[in-house]
Amino acid sequence: RKLSGRPKALNQTALFALPESEQHHLGICMVDELFRLNGWSSELLIPASIDDLERTVKATEFGLIGFSLANDSGLTWLKEAIRMIRRVDPRRKSKIVVGGSLFISQPRLVYDVGADQLARDANHALDIIAQMEETDQTRLNA
Repeated sequence: RKLSGRPKALNQTALFALPESEQHHLGICMVDELFRLNGWSSELLIPASIDDLERTVKATEFGLIGFSLANDSGLTWLKEAIRMIRRVDPRRKSKIVVGGSLFISQPRLVYDVGADQLARDANHALDIIAQMEETDQTRLNA
């Protein structure tokens, strides 16, 4: 699936990461590949320590940072990771999107961890990005 050819307002650089405790890699790898196919510059950190993640976020300005969890074993890590990203990126230039079966079954956790949105699957992630681009373009034109 490809996004439309309209001008992009959102920085098209993405980072996708999983905690060391997460064993389910296929979904986030598919999302990473789909974004690459849509012209995004993308990095994949599997597994990611908080220190690795912080170095990466400090080195590159990402338009999107995505995480996936299958179960609650990585929740503490994810909360810490998002707090660190918000500290490093206080103007919230990076949109944080989460997915995976944990968030699908418990959507309230999206806000508990401090993420911006939930992506149900890779296609939904593209829909979210299209909405973010439209919102950003509206702000630029205002």
